[in-house]
Amino acid sequence: MPLSFQTSPESASEAQDEPEKVAAESVSEASAGPSPVAAGRSLGGGKYVIKRHLATGGMAELFLAEQRGANGFRKEVVIKQVHGRYLAHPQVMQMFLQESQLVGALSHPGIVAVTDVGEEDGAPFAVMEYVAGHSLWAIARHGIETHLFLPLEQAIHIVCQVCEALAYVHTRTSESGIPLGIVHRDISPSNVLVSYDGAVKIIDFGIATAQGSTTSSLGSEPSLVAGKRHYMAPEALRGEKVDARADVWSCGVILWELVLGQRLFKGSLPQVLRQVLDEKVTPPTFVRRDVPAALEQIILRALEKHPEDRYASAVEMVAELDVFRREHPCTSSSLALGEYMQDLFSRSACATDEEARRAAEFVGEEGHDEELDFDSPPGDKVHAIAVDFVRWNQDQDQDQKQTGEQGTGNWELGMGKNERPLVIKKSFAFKATLKPNVPLLWIALFGLTITLGFLVGHYLP
Repeated sequence: MPLSFQTSPESASEAQDEPEKVAAESVSEASAGPSPVAAGRSLGGGKYVIKRHLATGGMAELFLAEQRGANGFRKEVVIKQVHGRYLAHPQVMQMFLQESQLVGALSHPGIVAVTDVGEEDGAPFAVMEYVAGHSLWAIARHGIETHLFLPLEQAIHIVCQVCEALAYVHTRTSESGIPLGIVHRDISPSNVLVSYDGAVKIIDFGIATAQGSTTSSLGSEPSLVAGKRHYMAPEALRGEKVDARADVWSCGVILWELVLGQRLFKGSLPQVLRQVLDEKVTPPTFVRRDVPAALEQIILRALEKHPEDRYASAVEMVAELDVFRREHPCTSSSLALGEYMQDLFSRSACATDEEARRAAEFVGEEGHDEELDFDSPPGDKVHAIAVDFVRWNQDQDQDQKQTGEQGTGNWELGMGKNERPLVIKKSFAFKATLKPNVPLLWIALFGLTITLGFLVGHYLP
């Protein structure tokens, strides 16, 4: 019998997708209102006809469209178009075009394809594969609501598929054979789609980096922290140079959460940062004693704080997962995953009020992760992570003073483009200093005197 864990009281789910289908892009529908673009609008000289608005993201909007060709050819696609307010912003335009170029050069069944690029009324757009399915957030959330949480074999299958796609990305080379060193840098449940036929695809290369090429996007600045904090490797949070092992960490977080059915890093943003940077990762068996030891070892190795202690590549991680699947009754397939998807989303939610509340809290926690803000002029607004980290550091110093310790917290704002403060580099060195308590000293001295007097009177003649 295949291993199949039931969901624990807490879920690893967040939904940022449509209730029925998910477009080929990670977005937050609550981030902005519906687009004013009306259905029936055409782009690319009539080649693409907008059917409806799908969602609004940080720098672009998504539309379901129909591609039309000769002899009645029709195909559903997704149009991603830059917000009109960013057309005069060179950084956003560069990010958008570089992402399209990077993904357009990739060809793998585990990566949502970019099939065309164009421009309409001065606004660039990209044409992407349409995936009829849901993100991992929606899958986990609906699994809680219907009491049909993702089985272990399906969770491992999904992570293996993600690792295989990442292995392809990480090993891409230039025409001359030079490794490009592409790193996704934003692997998270909202950027992993699963279709109704069981296909697993990763999306959103908006902050991917590529060494030695012009396709490095937002992450090309070493001082710029971008991505979802709950899934970023410690070195990425510190604003250091990252490689493929940062994506391995993200896969480790996803696997931990899908196996246990709850979030790994919880709390406010400063608390999450502290957990990722400084605290030990909770072993899965501390949460569920029935997690196989071999699987726990794989998860914990992927979540090593130091990159050199992790799997060197996604290839290594998927190889060990494959060994685990062969040695345990834990196999799956795209066909089985597709059947699970169809079964899951054919069911109506039956969650209790408490389960619904927890699911809503998970959505709220992730709502602050997409923090690309290009509207503020230089120096007008500090990045949210900087604000929270500064407040946390100040609170730490205040706490040390109140408990008799001397805090020497040091934090720096890294500067991104346009001299905007975007990054914190944190280091702490707390030195304990004892404050003398005069009354207690007098009491102790008095007690010592009485004791010595007793001993002298008792033992000396």
